[in-house]
Amino acid sequence: RIVPALVASQEQEAWFDDIVSQICEVKLGIFYGELGGEELPSWKPGAFRRSLLGVREALGSSASAWPHGGTMHEPLDDIALAARLIANDLDVTATARVAREYAAFRLPTSGGGVLPSLEWITSGVALLPCEDRLGRPVIVIRPRYHRPGNIEMFRAGLRTTLDAVKA
Repeated sequence: RIVPALVASQEQEAWFDDIVSQICEVKLGIFYGELGGEELPSWKPGAFRRSLLGVREALGSSASAWPHGGTMHEPLDDIALAARLIANDLDVTATARVAREYAAFRLPTSGGGVLPSLEWITSGVALLPCEDRLGRPVIVIRPRYHRPGNIEMFRAGLRTTLDAVKA
């Protein structure tokens, strides 16, 4: 199954900026409508749009042209870039670096998923024991089983777990 790359057109940029801001402020998303704590601050109007354009420029055409994007893993489109921009607090340089690292990580997989290492499986850090009533996989992350100091094993293990969810 192929997931098309989603890129906001110039006419959609203000709308996309507003939607991403609401997600960051937890006004939209999986927790929408639940009682929460204090109001979460967001960035200044237009800041996301400027950052997204900066990341697009920093990545050039490599983001949309990388092989196998949209088959076994998500394409590096505006949705993926928005998630990475939120995680990096709109830092264009950090987001572009993370996107390049992700593309480099995916390149040798030839469009497939990442197999878990035996160390990851036996650690028990993450489990996919069942699905919920809507057929979505339930992921159980158990940080107490993570042994500090091996960030590469944790990163690779988390990636393989998320590949299993997406498959």
